[in-house]
Amino acid sequence: MSTEEFNPYNLGYQPGASGSQATLQGSPYLHASGGSLPASSQTSFPREYAPLLKEEGSYESSPLGTVGHGYILDSEKSRRRPIYKTIWFWLVVVVVVAAAVVLPIYFLVIKPKHHDGSAQAASSNSTTISSSSGTAKSAIKIGGDGSIVTKDDGTTFVYNNSFGGYWVSNPEDPFDNSARPNAWTPPLNESWRWGQDRIHGVNLGGLFVPEPFIVPSLFEANPGAVDEWTLSTILAGKGQLQNVMEEHYDTFITEEDIAQIAGAGLNWIRLPIPFWAVDTWSDVGVDGQGQTVSEPFLARVCWKYILRLIGWARKYGLRVLLDLHTIPGSQNGYNHSGKLGSLNWLNGPMGLANAERSLDYIRSIAEFISQPEYRDVVQIFGILNEPFLPTIGREPIESFYLRAYEMVRNITGTGEGNGPIISFHDGFDSLKNWAGFLSGADRIAIDDHPYFAFDGQPNREPVNVTADGGDGTMLGGKWPLQACNAWGASMNQSMGDGWFDAQDTAPAVTPIAGCAYPNAWDAVNAQIPLSGCLPAPTA
Repeated sequence: MSTEEFNPYNLGYQPGASGSQATLQGSPYLHASGGSLPASSQTSFPREYAPLLKEEGSYESSPLGTVGHGYILDSEKSRRRPIYKTIWFWLVVVVVVAAAVVLPIYFLVIKPKHHDGSAQAASSNSTTISSSSGTAKSAIKIGGDGSIVTKDDGTTFVYNNSFGGYWVSNPEDPFDNSARPNAWTPPLNESWRWGQDRIHGVNLGGLFVPEPFIVPSLFEANPGAVDEWTLSTILAGKGQLQNVMEEHYDTFITEEDIAQIAGAGLNWIRLPIPFWAVDTWSDVGVDGQGQTVSEPFLARVCWKYILRLIGWARKYGLRVLLDLHTIPGSQNGYNHSGKLGSLNWLNGPMGLANAERSLDYIRSIAEFISQPEYRDVVQIFGILNEPFLPTIGREPIESFYLRAYEMVRNITGTGEGNGPIISFHDGFDSLKNWAGFLSGADRIAIDDHPYFAFDGQPNREPVNVTADGGDGTMLGGKWPLQACNAWGASMNQSMGDGWFDAQDTAPAVTPIAGCAYPNAWDAVNAQIPLSGCLPAPTA
């Protein structure tokens, strides 16, 4: 099935014979109710809405001017004794009047005083606000530090957040954006102030795109698996693909993990997702023996877990950078692209076809996250993770970025609030070489990935110890200082060579002790805070 046939984000999509239904609430994962609907509604007769009326045969007259169908009509009732002349009528009136007087006194005066002591003893930092329906089921719940969170499975945990953050659960409006992760971050329903609000985030690697060094247990249990292509092939051969992968999606990151991210003072998460969250192809060519090759990934299953995680981010006030981490054909030949070894995107025999196909996935995701229900949560869209520019070349990648940008902005429109910021990876090229790219474009960002890993070194020193050169309160061991020395110069140089210049009016910050700067301008105008190496605040 092609991606043209299946689009889980297009609300107007009509499934074909082999397609899947698509809805706003979760695309192909909500199932239609069983059974078929009647061609026309049934006529409603009196017994359907008044089952206590006694059937007495047929009557030829009716106040409606139609023939009766075996029910007592007004002409028959008129011969009976009026009900207000019976003793039972007056007994009922007395009981109703008494209840109208006594019940308000009990519930408004007596009961609150009786339970005042116990209510105070059981109180916590959570608040329940009744919705318009006034029922407990639809009550809005808000909780701060020390509050109790009840998960979907009924289990609970304590929310620890000493930074002024609070979670919000609103059953009547699952798209409620009033939560806040901490006091220095605006709630989701207020604008993020780019250049003023600081991003403090964490990457949720290994969840929807398992990698051997992040989730070794999955790979160690399946010898021969080196990437998700081979892992999926091996699991499918055992008949375990869906069970194993869904167990991983369901348990690797939990709601409590997301709550702890907010409680740690962070305000963003980066969420890598695979293209097979949308769809896969059953025919991507032939192998050496001439056999048709199909993509083995578990298609269209992790999407419901992606939506669940975005829902958790919303509940705890975290903004999301959604990153398309894999692409058809592999954009770099690394295992995190889905397939190790080959680079067949804008390169190789299927390079152009895979690039065109990837645009369709980008379009589908952009359409979905730009809806009003999601655009305040997913505020950055990384359209492609780590394309390998040294092999592909700069011109093809820049041309692809331009096409993707134009396509996304044709969907979202331009200006604040119209879809996410579009993020482009630097392709492992120097940041300064991207200066001036798409000048004048609407809300774009450059994505750079400096690593400690993958350099042949063991990198086993702990991070939960006092930072080298720190004041005794900062943790991180050797890593914060190494980050400054390794990357501070190149990042700040890029901002001095085209991204900002000497006439830039951005406020200065205090130079960071222990970090190397290429020149005096960069030392005074460092604009990118580095993890564990943040500039001292200015007065």
